[in-house]
Amino acid sequence: MPMLKILGIGILSIIFVFIFSLALAQESSPIAPTNAPSPVAYSLPYPGILPDHPLYFLKTVRDFILSKLISSPVKKVEFDLLQADKKLNMSIFLKMKAKNDLMQKINAESVKHLRDADSHLFAMSVANFPEANGLKDKFEQSLKKHIEEFNNLKNGLGVQDQASLNKFVAETETVLTDFYRKR
Repeated sequence: MPMLKILGIGILSIIFVFIFSLALAQESSPIAPTNAPSPVAYSLPYPGILPDHPLYFLKTVRDFILSKLISSPVKKVEFDLLQADKKLNMSIFLKMKAKNDLMQKINAESVKHLRDADSHLFAMSVANFPEANGLKDKFEQSLKKHIEEFNNLKNGLGVQDQASLNKFVAETETVLTDFYRKR
């Protein structure tokens, strides 16, 4: 009986380490295809499990826990940017699978992460966090990429889905305008 406990704990530990290591993954080369060459030179990270996968809830729980455990303002901004970029890439993949309702939900989450990154970024003092300037450049590129990809996602969609994407473009443009004003 003790051997089964040890085996069970070992397997759970390996699963936890694997799931936790995925959360800390760095950006990779872009995977999602686009219709035209991208004028914004900003690569999106691979999204991993998509929301239509049965184990996606584990990913959301892991990301929620990680977001609560991060105490560094710089790491919070980096995490929110990573999440926003992953969600944008998820929506590209979901469009390819013709799962437009799910795509719109993920787009809304992506914009939420952009807003969170914006609030964390400008709450930092540049004197205390010299990395803030580099993060501002990355944040600006991410916003531009979001606007570009939201516009690309509109191709081939119905009127209602296009209207929803127009709303996300407008929200992201508002964040970009606020970013320029605050900078």
